[in-house]
Formats: sequence, structure tokens, C-alpha cells
Amino acid sequence: MDQRTTGLYPKFNVTRTDGRDQPGGDRHGAEYLTLDLIYDPFAVPAALAYATAAQAEFPLLAKDIEEKVFAPVDVQRDEYGQWVHPCIRWTREGFKTKEWLEGHGIETTCGWMENEDNADELFATHEKTGSFISWHPKPRKGEGWHMLALHDTDDGPVAWWYRKQMGAL
Repeated sequence: MDQRTTGLYPKFNVTRTDGRDQPGGDRHGAEYLTLDLIYDPFAVPAALAYATAAQAEFPLLAKDIEEKVFAPVDVQRDEYGQWVHPCIRWTREGFKTKEWLEGHGIETTCGWMENEDNADELFATHEKTGSFISWHPKPRKGEGWHMLALHDTDDGPVAWWYRKQMGAL
């Protein structure tokens, strides 16, 4: 099935755990859209747009959605050592990711592989294999830092970290 030409179709069977969608319930016949926050690159901006729209009337729901979108996830690097958190996987070159994250109460920091004590060894492996999977970067000092991205650049591998700003979310 080609997802690009399929459009909307009944891919999931969604039911409410409170039973309100059953015959006689006040939500019987409701239609639901399901978002995959991990693998669907368009789900994150859609969920955050919903949170923004719901903010005035349902502030706790909006807060819960943002926390879900920006929750730490298990880092599963590819064979080259790269990885990106689902909350920014949808962004493209030129997108002002740092500013966008700040708008959601997220601060970022980064660390370069070249600053490691064993950088020469890591770069030798990187040059030979094309991978920096043997680099295990540590977040900067302070509480609450989580991995945001690991990727290669023209200046060498970089690790990005994120955390909630104090008083945010």
C-alpha cells in the first residue's frame, strides 16, 4: 500500500477506555484520528497545534500533550552513530529548531566529539569506518538533560541535549 496515494482510511480501531463511545454513550459514533508521535514526522507539529488550540479551555490537556511530545525516549543510534529525538525529526534544513524549542520552554546545549579526552582515537575510528557509534557523549553538568540529537557535521560529530527551562511546561 502506497501511503502517499492512500489518503485517510480506517487504519486503527480506536475505542474509549471509559466506554462512552459505545451505543447509548454520549460519544457514540465519534470519529478519532490517531497520531504516531515516534515514527510519523507530521504528528509532532499536529499534536502541538492541537495543544495550542486547546490551551485556553483545557490547560492541563495542553500541558500533558507538550510533556508527551518532549518526553525523553530511548536513544537508538543507526550504524553511523546518528540519532534524532522524534520531537524534532520532522524539522528540515533551515528550520530554526533552537528558537522553536525555546518557544516551547526547552533549552538546548551541545557537545562536540572533538572536545573528548580520547578525540584522536574517536576520530581515527570515524575516519576509518564512517561511524562515530563508539562515542558516548555525556550531557553538561546540571539536572534534567536528555539526548536530543547525535549527528555528523562538516566540523565533526555533535551531540545535542535538551531540558525543560525552569518554570516551563
